[in-house]
Amino acid sequence: MTLNLEPQSLNWRPAILALLSLTLAAHAQIQQAWAVHYNNHFIVGQHEALKMEMGSDGNVYVCGFSQNANSNLDYVVLKYTPSGTLLWASRLDSADVAQAKPTAYSLDVSNNSVLTGNAGTIRIDSNGNQIWNLPYAGLTVASDKGGNAYVGGYSENFAVAKLSPSGSNIWTTTYVDSGGPDCISGRAC
Repeated sequence: MTLNLEPQSLNWRPAILALLSLTLAAHAQIQQAWAVHYNNHFIVGQHEALKMEMGSDGNVYVCGFSQNANSNLDYVVLKYTPSGTLLWASRLDSADVAQAKPTAYSLDVSNNSVLTGNAGTIRIDSNGNQIWNLPYAGLTVASDKGGNAYVGGYSENFAVAKLSPSGSNIWTTTYVDSGGPDCISGRAC
């Protein structure tokens, strides 16, 4: 028995050209809707967006840091309409941390912003008002459906805190690992 391993006489060229044509047509239709720049009225300086989320209200929330008049860096949250109009800019001017940079950002179900970084953790309501500012300088943050915030990585012991919508500490837990689990002689770890 002989097997014919020659390719069948299918002509792939028209299919490839059609796919390429569709791809090029799709790319040709992409248009930039808007682009905005925030510099806190200081053209020369450090201004950087770090995180961004789409709110349930259809607005765009951007978290980052921005230079202030004293050349220090502040946390900043910006709220833009779907058409790119800046609704508000809310800033945390930390007197204790000259180079305040957020590391994590979360938007809760009510479009309140929670951000954490080297200057602590803050909550900003959907109108740009600061609700609370707490000393948890975390690496990560998340929000649940009840508006609680979870801040993690703010100590050497990998601490995690659950904070209420009003800023009360509901619980805190840490994980201490001094080289692994304790082993009892004669038993497997």
